[in-house]
Amino acid sequence: MDFRIENTPRGLRLALRGRLTFAENGDFRGVLARLCESAAPIGRVEVDLGDVEFIDSAGLGLLLQARDAVRKCQGDIALVEARGQVNRMLGLVCYQDLFAV
Repeated sequence: MDFRIENTPRGLRLALRGRLTFAENGDFRGVLARLCESAAPIGRVEVDLGDVEFIDSAGLGLLLQARDAVRKCQGDIALVEARGQVNRMLGLVCYQDLFAV
């Protein structure tokens, strides 16, 4: 999994690329720590899933961890640009009820 964090007018954009599975657990936790480095509220975090080619149940759990981490940093989170298998998985588990999608 590759990632980049960009500033946006509303907050931050976390662009992910590759696979989001249990194997990425450690790297993803490091990404979450970087999101909340500042003591200031982070605003809105958009998680761009457009270049994520595969997600499994562990990856879905990582997105829940991201939601919890962003909330602790006084932010809100949205999942954007999901396609293909990733979009189908988000729909199957009703993530539209847990995240802005």
